[in-house]
Amino acid sequence: MPKVQIQFHADPREAVSLALRWAREHDLRIVLEQFFPAYRAIEVPEGEPPARVEELSRIDRVALCRAAPDLTATTAHEFVSRNPGSLFRSIGPRDEEGLRESALGGVTEEQETLRIWRELIRNAKSAMHMGATVRNPESNDEERLPKHLHTPGAHELAASGVRILSAAGWNEFKFDDCA
Repeated sequence: MPKVQIQFHADPREAVSLALRWAREHDLRIVLEQFFPAYRAIEVPEGEPPARVEELSRIDRVALCRAAPDLTATTAHEFVSRNPGSLFRSIGPRDEEGLRESALGGVTEEQETLRIWRELIRNAKSAMHMGATVRNPESNDEERLPKHLHTPGAHELAASGVRILSAAGWNEFKFDDCA
């Protein structure tokens, strides 16, 4: 089954705004998910994003759906199972530790859906900065990641001194164009 997936750093507000724009431009349905303290999935009707965004204490993932989403799920995993063919944007949180890595991905057998996803990813990548070095702060080992992506918002956060972190764990990134 064809799939798409990319990882990158993005300011969470920027990530949600971009998903809302994609939904408008491609006639997609958008669902905001909160994983903790209790799982919630709410659809954002066109023209109502600010009010719906404020209903959640945080946004952990955004789902873009071509069909009406099934919102009866009680867990994030169940939501994925009930909404096949959705494109999921995991939002890397920004907190007192720093900014965590985000991801965008999905699996579909529908060729038109796959075409839309690839177009969204291609357009997103073209607006992102590329290149970073990842460092393990415990061992000081480093690895160059010339294709690592980050958005303009993540670039601004890094330039202002916000630590840029892996999705999980303690590894830190330094963007090439912020060095």
